[in-house]
Order: sequence, then C-alpha cells, then structure tokens
Amino acid sequence: MSRIDILMATYNGERFLTEQIESILNQTFKDFNLIVRDDCSSDSTPQILLDYQQRDERVSVFFNERTYGVAKNFELLIRQSDADYCMFSDQDDVWFKDKIEITMQEMARTEAGAKVPCLVHSDAIVTDRDLNKMADLHIGKRGMRAGIREMLFTGVVQGATMMINRSLRNEAIPFPTGIHMHDLYLGLLSEVRGRRKFIETPLMLYRQHQGNVIGINTGDGNKKVLSFPNHISDVKEVYDRFSATMSQRMRWYFRRYFQIVDSNVPAYVRISSMWEAGFFSTKTRLVNSLRILWSKKFQVMKGSKKRN
Repeated sequence: MSRIDILMATYNGERFLTEQIESILNQTFKDFNLIVRDDCSSDSTPQILLDYQQRDERVSVFFNERTYGVAKNFELLIRQSDADYCMFSDQDDVWFKDKIEITMQEMARTEAGAKVPCLVHSDAIVTDRDLNKMADLHIGKRGMRAGIREMLFTGVVQGATMMINRSLRNEAIPFPTGIHMHDLYLGLLSEVRGRRKFIETPLMLYRQHQGNVIGINTGDGNKKVLSFPNHISDVKEVYDRFSATMSQRMRWYFRRYFQIVDSNVPAYVRISSMWEAGFFSTKTRLVNSLRILWSKKFQVMKGSKKRN
C-alpha cells in the first residue's frame, strides 16, 4: 500500500490528459499510486489511460458502467482508496514537480501527530488552454482566512490542490446524496470537523478552456462556475448531516448563512445577519446589503406591474 493515493476523475479529456499525467508521474515524491476512474468517455481517454497503466505500475484505471458526474466519481475514488492520504487531480492541469512533496510536508505540520481530520490545499496559477498565464494566483489571500465564515460563502478550496488525511476521509464517506462538488463538501467538512491549512505558494497550473467542468469567471460568459443554488444545497447537506455535533457557535454561523441566502426572509433581517456574523469584508458587506435592498425593490416593482 502506498502512503498517498492520487485520485483522478476523467471524462473526454484526451486533449490535455497526457500532459497532466506526465506532470504527476514525474514528481519529486515517488511513493504514490495514481487511481483513475473514467466516467464513460467517448473519445480516446480510455486508451490513453490503459497505455499509462501498462507503462507504470503506480497507475490503476477503472471504468464506470454508467455516467455518475464529477462529485459521485470522486466519492467512488475515495471509497476505493486505502492510503493514509488522498490527493485529487483534474484531467487538464499541470502539476509542479514538487507539489506532492510540499503538500505532504505541510500536512505533517498540520496534523502535528494528532489523528484529527485535516485538509491541506494550495494556490494555483491560472492559465489559458495553451498555458499562457492569465492570473498570478487563483485563490490569493482569501485562502489564508481560516474559519467557517470564509468557507460558507466562497470556494477557497480548489479540489485539484487538495490533500486529505485518513481521518477526514473516514468522516466524509459516504457523501450526502445531494452533494454537487466534492471540494466544497470536503472544505466545509474540514472546518466543521477538523483543520484546514492553505499553502500560499502556487503548486500547479490551472488551465482554463471550453471543456472545464468548473472554471473561473472571466466575464466572457464561457466559464462554468458552481451555481449559487447548488452551493446553498451543498452547505445545507453538510449542516443537516453534522449539525448535531457542531459547536453552538458553528451552528449559529450556519443559521445566519441560511437567513442571508433566503430571499423570503425580510431584507432588513438578511442585512442584519450579514453584519452581525461578520461575513465578508466591510466593503463587501455594504455592497451585498445594497444588492439585497435592490433585489427586494425590483421584486416589488415587478409585482406591481403584474397587478396592473
């Protein structure tokens, strides 16, 4: 059994898959297995994977009998792993050669000998499809702000940069049935049940292209981001499953979150909850307060037009 399993979910990834796998196999840290589950690809992805399985004994490939989607595919991979640590890989990025080594070192510091659920993640450099730099950092300083307040509203944990330990793995499975994205779920879980640590140094190239399942919002209308209703749904799944074991303060933050995102709650209550809980910076809280007020005003205007 290797100490680390790298879990890769694939689907029609032939264009960039080879570059990603090569960046993983050529890491400075060698004691790992790469476990891949393909989600019924119709291109040459399966053959590429089988070729690597024949060439490198660390690579194991499995094929789903039907299409599950990204969250369920990663859940199946987590269930399949019996390593001390799991890392997660997309099919289209490029890892820096010391990504595993640096992440493992930080995990050891974060665990500090304790058997507590831990998640370590890093930043990434955003690139276009040809690996030309689009942004120096994907997460930036947001990742340093630990705590449930940051995790509830923002996706500071990028799945392709994560490492989780066995304790967090055991807490995570089985996934709640309604989970849309594994990284939001595991990020929330690390805050609720254990520890999260962010590495400021970027450890991979985060490639943006038309085939991304989830990508950054560049304003061109082409990037796919997790919809806010799905985000709310995932937060609710975590709360429903773990609220009984949360601290009183943790439950308070979740309840304030649910008030803020519920458009049926009066605007003044939502704004009050936002400020009381300290969600966002002062500037962002002000902007969001205005958005809530404008949204209510717009709904009233629409309603009056309909009645006329």
